[in-house]
Amino acid sequence: IEYIATHSESVFAIAKDQEQCDKFMEITHKLPLLKKIIYWDSLGMWAYEGNPWLMEFKDVMALGKDYDQKHPDFYEKRVDEGKMVDIAIFSYTSGTTGSGLRVISDKHSNMAFWMHQQKQYLWANADIRDWRISLFGAKTVPLTYSGKKLWRTNYFEHQHLLSIYHLKKQNKNHYFDFFKRHQGMILEGFPTSLNILADLILDAGKSFKMKFVVTTGEPLIDNVRKKIEQVFLCKVYDSYGMTEECGLILECEHGRMHQLSDFGILEIVDKNGNSVPPGVEGDFLWTGF
Repeated sequence: IEYIATHSESVFAIAKDQEQCDKFMEITHKLPLLKKIIYWDSLGMWAYEGNPWLMEFKDVMALGKDYDQKHPDFYEKRVDEGKMVDIAIFSYTSGTTGSGLRVISDKHSNMAFWMHQQKQYLWANADIRDWRISLFGAKTVPLTYSGKKLWRTNYFEHQHLLSIYHLKKQNKNHYFDFFKRHQGMILEGFPTSLNILADLILDAGKSFKMKFVVTTGEPLIDNVRKKIEQVFLCKVYDSYGMTEECGLILECEHGRMHQLSDFGILEIVDKNGNSVPPGVEGDFLWTGF
């Protein structure tokens, strides 16, 4: 948290609850640019009552409502002033070999990514705006959480984010109930996470009908693909990409992988950066557009 908050020059931190606020409160002295820590779950926050660092989200909403009444055209003006080169999002790689790499995407590149991703959705007879269920690495609920709701909903992107950290036998019925209510949606995730989920469902003798499954982030081996298709009664579409958005390889409805050359250039090179001839193993070298 300290690295990301410092490196991104964050001024405000959005923290869900007391557990997340604790993490920021421990390092506020190391974050000179930070002004406020904003939370929306007040459970357990009584110990911080009156702390100038903290602000509940409902109070932010109240400030916004008051400002909107005094400046009714502010929002529209700010939208009109926006440019395609404005920064849209900051992303960080996982940092497998060191500190995570910061990736800055402007509005144009963000739109371009989803435009290219739409190709795979069209191959699967779907739309990028269809509701989807995601099983990635985000901690959507606290690790110590023991309730039934093991997901959070991103209404803006039509996305349910399921926790991968609670995929255990004692929680299986919570996942089964969720999928029973959300059959027909798109399912996406890491092959490892989907494999664990598929094992739980298979062991219970169940299956759930999804629209299609998208795997990414890890190699997809044949037996895992077959198991996922067996459990979710649909086709799996594999994909290859990276946070840096330099390249994209997508599987089509015929099971073939397509490198999108209008997204980025791919070269296969040796350890010295020289191109290797066809059939010779090498490393991926991407040049993104």
